[in-house]
Amino acid sequence: MAIWLKRGATTAERRAADRKVRDIVEAALADIEDRGDDAVRDMSIKFDNWDREDYRLTQAEIDACVDSLTPQERKDIEFAQTQVRNFAQIQREGCLVKIMPVNRIATRQDQNEVINGLDLRAFERRQAEAPNKPVERIHLVCMRHEPDLGPALQKEAKPFDIEVMVTDLIRDEARLHFKKASDARLAIENGELVIKGFYPMNLLQKLSLESDAVEDWRQLVESVKVDFHYDGAVLTPAIVDAPGKEELIAGRYAIPADAATIRVKITDLLSESWEGDIENG
Repeated sequence: MAIWLKRGATTAERRAADRKVRDIVEAALADIEDRGDDAVRDMSIKFDNWDREDYRLTQAEIDACVDSLTPQERKDIEFAQTQVRNFAQIQREGCLVKIMPVNRIATRQDQNEVINGLDLRAFERRQAEAPNKPVERIHLVCMRHEPDLGPALQKEAKPFDIEVMVTDLIRDEARLHFKKASDARLAIENGELVIKGFYPMNLLQKLSLESDAVEDWRQLVESVKVDFHYDGAVLTPAIVDAPGKEELIAGRYAIPADAATIRVKITDLLSESWEGDIENG
């Protein structure tokens, strides 16, 4: 007869533990909202047994803390700062970020919470407005996961089309960078569509890491497609600007007299694209 030395928590036990943690955190946040700094001070005394007259560090104390760090510790902290900043940026750009359980392997059962939290009414509206585009972009962050976690979530979301990216904190640690959306500036000047600037954030990040310099943003562009009569759903380009290796895109394009909503698609050297609109008149 087999002897169990250790058993993992059951699904019911894990859910109960998750609810307990959620209740504690919600109560703490509510207390801080009601009592402000007094609540923070009470928690510091309760959990850390630490208190002082002023919780704001002096500049001398900050400098002393920084000087006490090893080069590797500073590097790790800077890495963490970058991840938090990128995480927040992704949320601002409309990507739904879900932190999966990090104390065990994430399974398909864990995706039920994600599915239950999806706004299906918003999905219906987005699908009606742009039937050829994904209704949501979801970024799952976990500590190991079943191999079909992403595809399984996409299948469960049907009939809606969603994009799913899964980041494994262990496997992807060395290259863990939350993707950041590209940006561009469009303008209409003297009857021409003008691309004033293009900022492919992932490509710029890579170039920065490689200490490479870019003098002209057009060097970062693989192609530009322009639809002068965009119908809000399907991009039908009237112009495809895809120069050879030794050439750059024009960046200025004559606008037809009957143009209305102009849709522009810019693809960078990593084959990642940005799309945006501008109204003519």
